[in-house]
Amino acid sequence: MGLASVAERGVTFEDARQTASHVRYRGISDEMARFLYTSAQRVPAQQTILEIGSFVGYSTIFLGFGSRSGGGALVHCLDAWGLPPSSAYSQDAYAQKLGIVHETFEEFRRNVRQAGLDELIVPHRVYSYRYSRQWPVEINIGLLFIDGDHS
Repeated sequence: MGLASVAERGVTFEDARQTASHVRYRGISDEMARFLYTSAQRVPAQQTILEIGSFVGYSTIFLGFGSRSGGGALVHCLDAWGLPPSSAYSQDAYAQKLGIVHETFEEFRRNVRQAGLDELIVPHRVYSYRYSRQWPVEINIGLLFIDGDHS
């Protein structure tokens, strides 16, 4: 089944899992992926889904496909993606340890594009503690998934 046919008819969790199988780093279990997918289905279009800590986009794919098969809410993704470390933790060093030798933001964008989710995913390359002061109050968050480093 091609990505276009998946996008045209909506997706089941199994379709999303098959589509996400190309992502090399999977930081969540199948159980968590299913939870994110079904939770995202319940968010109406007038609300938004906020993911803090997206790394290379594996969990983002399940949020996006859940949203597409449900209410169609946008998925805003906040991540540092190669910004200078705000702590001793370095996302780039962690990525290299996993064998990801290129920039994680580019891998995230490629994974989202390959999944056919560009129209639903809104990436924000910023630290969450900084962006929290800029979040538009008129945008209601229907689902919040926090999976980022907070040191």
